Amino acid sequence: SPDKVPADVPDNTTAYVLFTSGSTGKPKGCMVPHRGSCKYARAVVKSCGLTEDMVFLLKTPYVFDVSIQDIYTAFSVGGTLVIADPGVHKDATAITDTIVRHGVNCCCFVPTLLVEFANYLSMNPAAAKQVRASLTHVLTIGEALLTATCRQMFGNVPGLERSEERRVGKECRSR
Repeated sequence: SPDKVPADVPDNTTAYVLFTSGSTGKPKGCMVPHRGSCKYARAVVKSCGLTEDMVFLLKTPYVFDVSIQDIYTAFSVGGTLVIADPGVHKDATAITDTIVRHGVNCCCFVPTLLVEFANYLSMNPAAAKQVRASLTHVLTIGEALLTATCRQMFGNVPGLERSEERRVGKECRSR
């Protein structure tokens, strides 16, 4: 019932529980408060120049912790979130088709997957041309991003905005 939805949620309230085996191999849950995800989302929005007219792609399965950051970022700016069909995150052709079909202009990749996407675009110039029509922002998270991958993406999609991830991390720590 809408009348039971709280008007305000304290920032230390649990937003979600992340289940992990961690280094021990024994499953455990970690309660993640709203404040962490919200600070991260605000920092990404500010540092990367994201706006409410943007169309974001959620291609990562929602049970993967990285997806939470995609969702919070899209909603914190008031953008549109396109939820990809299951399995799309494993297929560069399907990612391309989804970007083109929905006019996605912001997409997040773990760098390993971005390498595959960049390689696909390099081998398929027609697909790269279609992606260039809408994609303006590529965000990365979770592991080291290679300079060669950045160069390849900027070669495939020259209109990508250039932002520094270090500013996002600094922004999160300063709040």
